[in-house]
Amino acid sequence: MTTELLVPVRLRALVVNEQMGDQDFQRWVPNYHLLGVHRSPEPPPFASTDTNFARDPAHRGVYLHWEL
Repeated sequence: MTTELLVPVRLRALVVNEQMGDQDFQRWVPNYHLLGVHRSPEPPPFASTDTNFARDPAHRGVYLHWEL
């Protein structure tokens, strides 16, 4: 017997390419170690930013963000 499960998912894509490196793009870096002390990994506003992320050719590609 086969059981199928359909789950609604919202999917967003971010393309990081050469043109994106010329723009002011910020990436927040979560601190997952805080989960061990039952705190949110989300950094405070305007903290823990990685402003050179899009300028590094090794980071080029498509980044997917999905949520149930």
